[in-house]
Amino acid sequence: MFRLRTLPPVVIIFALAFAVRVAFIFLAGLDRQPLNFGEVDRVAESIISRHVFGNPYALPTGPTAHLAPVYTWLVSLLFRLFGSESLRTVSVLTFNAACASGQYALLVVFAMVCRLSRRVGILAGGVGALVPLRPLVETRGWETSLTAFGLVAVLTLTMVWWRRHPVSAWYSALAGFCWGVLLLEAPQMLLVFAAMLAIYVFVVPNSTFLQAAIAILSVSLAILPWTVRNVRTFGHLFYIRSNFGLELSMSNHDGAGPVYMQEFGAVGAHNFFQQRHPGMNPQEARLVQQMGEINYHHARLREALQWIENHPREFARLTALRIFYFWFMPSFPWYKDFILFPLVIVGMIGLVRLFWVEPLAAWLLTACWVAFPPVYYFIFLDSRYRYPLDWTFLFLASFLFFELQKTAFVGRPTLSSIKPHHSR
Repeated sequence: MFRLRTLPPVVIIFALAFAVRVAFIFLAGLDRQPLNFGEVDRVAESIISRHVFGNPYALPTGPTAHLAPVYTWLVSLLFRLFGSESLRTVSVLTFNAACASGQYALLVVFAMVCRLSRRVGILAGGVGALVPLRPLVETRGWETSLTAFGLVAVLTLTMVWWRRHPVSAWYSALAGFCWGVLLLEAPQMLLVFAAMLAIYVFVVPNSTFLQAAIAILSVSLAILPWTVRNVRTFGHLFYIRSNFGLELSMSNHDGAGPVYMQEFGAVGAHNFFQQRHPGMNPQEARLVQQMGEINYHHARLREALQWIENHPREFARLTALRIFYFWFMPSFPWYKDFILFPLVIVGMIGLVRLFWVEPLAAWLLTACWVAFPPVYYFIFLDSRYRYPLDWTFLFLASFLFFELQKTAFVGRPTLSSIKPHHSR
């Protein structure tokens, strides 16, 4: 459990990570570049100027559920606090850097609630703090850093919830509410939450269906205001975001590739983004105006499903490539792969070992690995999509390092075990 002696390494790791990332922001000149967060920029501006959570596309289209609310509202708050464009840019990049730093600092606490040595968290957090393998993702990756920080925080709380005996209704409600807030920031975590509940009911000792039901109710209450807003605004009931049909259509079409940058960077007529994304093509945005956002996204969903039905082999090929690239996506620059690819393999070995040492912690991380990626197996991939899981590889590699260290010293004589030899 968290104690005062845990605080110094947490603070030190956060300070080091934050300093490294802020230095990168200014040395790379990111503070002098437009923020260019696309839909987030536009909706944040709409909140400030029109008092409407909306208008994410190339033309004004009114209220939207294209984005989840939490990160976009936070960006609008930073926009409001820092008036000039340059200060807005620095504030958002710095906020993202703080979130990325927070995830590494929390690994110390996470290790302790998993009943592992805090050295595991210190090593994982320290390496993550000082060696930023994805600095652009951590600073310019939209909500990615906040998602990673939120996941570490909620998993830490979940492990405490699992360990409590007897567990109180209040704590079950708190855990559920925090998961609900995370879902409002990162709706793709829904399957992870479902996996956590399944593990809680069927694996965690002394669990009860009542406590699981309380957590589900608390999650529902957390997302209820946004759901009510969407029903009143659009006349449709849906889960947090409305744009899955659009993303599925953008990812599965003639000539589609598995990676986002290939799609976004295609030239001329091969650039499906310029042709069909309402954020880039005013004609598509005009269709959103005419049809309404929900009907437009439903139409794009039908379009995607029709293409998948007519091209099963191509869809299977794209899906297989996306599954592979989710775990082993080539990096830029290429030499980072000499670190990232082995890190995934070592993390997998560490997870197997963790089942022998702390099974509940292993189940927790397994749930993340199994339940988080599936949505990204069906849409184009970007390095920022996997980033919320990157810390797990560092954590498991750190755990395996100390396990191998213990194994290396097993059986070696210590000074205290060596008895002097006395001749007669």
